[in-house]
Amino acid sequence: MPTFVEMATMATTAIKLASDLRNIDQGLAASEAKLKIADLMSQLADLKIGISELRADSEGKDAELVELRKAFAFKGETVEVRGFHFETRDGKPVGEPFCPICLSKGKFYRLTWSRKPGRPYTCQVCPAEYSNAPAYLWSDQRGS
Repeated sequence: MPTFVEMATMATTAIKLASDLRNIDQGLAASEAKLKIADLMSQLADLKIGISELRADSEGKDAELVELRKAFAFKGETVEVRGFHFETRDGKPVGEPFCPICLSKGKFYRLTWSRKPGRPYTCQVCPAEYSNAPAYLWSDQRGS
């Protein structure tokens, strides 16, 4: 399977060949041939644009894949307690839990303590609230 660059090069070459053919004059039927060649050039140009879009989309997906791999690698460094994931220090949970809804989307946002009645933990990104979320002290290794 050719790469995107090779496909774009092939399309560019085909457009140039079609352009050269358009310049050939063969009498009365030449105008009809020129019209078909112009259509061919238009379709090849669309192909080249499509290839460029596919390449950009592929690069975007590659970047997203790298981000997801980093997120899942970090998730491996967390510990689950009562359905909430925490960062670990020496294998033990520390700090506030990550938002379970955001975590399911591969994003690591910590819940924060709310000033609402009952003092639930809330996510600053999504509207989630948790009244039963546990929290742990940060260890002395963090510098506090």
